[in-house]
Amino acid sequence: MTDDTADVYEDKFLDAANDGRGSFRPTLILIGTRLGIDRITPVYWDAVKTTLQLPQSVGIAGGRPSASHYFVGVQGSHLFYLDPHQTRPALPQRNIDDPYTDEEIETYHTRRLRRIHIRDMDPSMLIGFIIKDREDWAHWKSGVSAQEKPIVHVLSESNTAVFKGREGAIDEIPISGRGRKIVQPAPKSELCYTAFSSRMNHEHIQPKGHQQGKKKGKISNHPMTH
Repeated sequence: MTDDTADVYEDKFLDAANDGRGSFRPTLILIGTRLGIDRITPVYWDAVKTTLQLPQSVGIAGGRPSASHYFVGVQGSHLFYLDPHQTRPALPQRNIDDPYTDEEIETYHTRRLRRIHIRDMDPSMLIGFIIKDREDWAHWKSGVSAQEKPIVHVLSESNTAVFKGREGAIDEIPISGRGRKIVQPAPKSELCYTAFSSRMNHEHIQPKGHQQGKKKGKISNHPMTH
């Protein structure tokens, strides 16, 4: 349903959610994304917090450098998390006339809830959603699309999608100097050309047969000698 971006394709999702008899089966969506370099870029803070508050959210797997966390809630700019390394044995499903004991129920809760400020989170994360039916799907699409800086994009068809990348945060960074201007990310083609040109200059790559250096009074045509 997704590729290596944070795009979700509706046609692929509905195909996966079809149980083969025309009915909708609950389907889990997992989206891996990176929202910054060392830390989450501030323009995505609201989107991350809103994502955890959606009814379809099942949490975010992420953490901080050298530590893994499972984020389950948010209050202000702090995210609450559980330690994913502390596991419990799975309990069998029981009928209503065979209730769980108090000790078993306690295993579904924690006595220690921790929190972290969003600025201290690692920018790499795995975001999860559970979609129960078509109405849930429509509600979820509306929720992720209404964010000012969406971190998840929903596209109608996978075969008509064109590469554009996630909308960058660099377009909102003011530059000091004469006036305040907006820096726009360079197109992918320009970035590739710049990297190639830099490599050419660094390695002094020349056509076969090109003279290098000075030999017995001969002057090289190498551009670095002029």
